[in-house]
Amino acid sequence: MKIFLFLLTFLSSIHLHSQNKNNINIEILSLFLNNSSNNYSSTPYKNEFYFISDRLNSKKNLFYTDFKSNPRIIELESKYYIGPICFDNNNVYLTLIKDGFNPSIYKGKIINYKITNLKKLKFCKSNYSYGHPSILGNLMVLSRKKNNKFALMLYENINDKWNIKNVIIEEKSTLIFPFFKDKNTIIFSSKRKGGIGGLDLYKIEKLNGIWSAPINLKDFNSKFDDFSLVYTSEYTGYFSSNRYYKDHIFKFTIKH
Repeated sequence: MKIFLFLLTFLSSIHLHSQNKNNINIEILSLFLNNSSNNYSSTPYKNEFYFISDRLNSKKNLFYTDFKSNPRIIELESKYYIGPICFDNNNVYLTLIKDGFNPSIYKGKIINYKITNLKKLKFCKSNYSYGHPSILGNLMVLSRKKNNKFALMLYENINDKWNIKNVIIEEKSTLIFPFFKDKNTIIFSSKRKGGIGGLDLYKIEKLNGIWSAPINLKDFNSKFDDFSLVYTSEYTGYFSSNRYYKDHIFKFTIKH
């Protein structure tokens, strides 16, 4: 622990930022610089910032901050949570292990830092694992696993009911943390062959109605786990990485 804290102090003294050849500036959020816990899977929403952390105790919980005050824990009706959270108007979607052994997608409401009225989405089957939903308009992309096979699944909301639209990609490699950059671009993390190391960030693009092969986002990736990338604008956003021995949340800015 002492070694880790020393490294954090040393790294923070050099501001923990870097710039690669393609002019992407990457830096740890100052909120987490001197924190020894794991912090990852950020979800910016309006003027709020939600993330997963094992601070306070050994469990991984959902937290909220407005960057003006200390993070607050979000109360859940389940002890078993797998982030990140996803917002859709007045509803929230998240991954829970609430009944059974496999994670599923639940819909709920968030009021006064507490998530209630949780209901499992009807398409979730007991012999599959579902996780990491991202919503854009009436579309939802998520990660699904059965046995040793992963898939990125696309669902469409019709009359308040989520229906499967298509399987975007399916393979034995890990496919997790998908995110809609826009309706034709999805970012995700994978340990597929040809990567730089650990979990790498990839994107797929929809061209003429067909999703492309995964493209490695080399400018973001390291030899460690890089995951859960979200855009807040065309040139800014956040992602998570354990490149500094713990999971941390990084902010990136693409110069243009």
